[in-house]
Amino acid sequence: GNVRTIVEHAVTRQFLCVELSPSDAILEVNGTMKVTENGAWQELLPFGKYSYRVSRPDYHDAVGEIKVSDPKEPHYVTINLKPAFGYVSVLGDSESSGAIVYIDNRQVGKLPIAKLQLSSGTHTLRVMKERYKVYNETFVIVDEERKQLYPQLVADFAEVTLETSEGASIYVNGTFKG
Repeated sequence: GNVRTIVEHAVTRQFLCVELSPSDAILEVNGTMKVTENGAWQELLPFGKYSYRVSRPDYHDAVGEIKVSDPKEPHYVTINLKPAFGYVSVLGDSESSGAIVYIDNRQVGKLPIAKLQLSSGTHTLRVMKERYKVYNETFVIVDEERKQLYPQLVADFAEVTLETSEGASIYVNGTFKG
């Protein structure tokens, strides 16, 4: 008779397909950075466990482990990073309109300011307007929070009424007023 030897190779690889949100996040698998396209990456990998890290500025890192072990179906994973920021709106009344706003000693605009993105944590607000006292406040932004601040400016001036004889000239700090 005929003797035959048949060798069947076992399939020991599986496609790993990862989708990232936000799409410009950085993916590392087993400590190696992977090139993503529009937030997607895929590769045929030997069976086993793979550690991953996904990171992006202003978001919390995602770290975990993925096991690949099924040769028949690709393994799909979606990783959504959690924002590490919130938003602040600095609003005021008509009297404070146009006041200069500083957050963490950086000028961010003039009142009113709507929906400014800030990293989570403690921040300082300073509002300045000529003839008003400087307004200072410390506030905290929590992940995904939308906070509204209403600074109240206090006048740093007084109104003066002067009565003089007719025809007199009035000067204030050397400037002719009437």
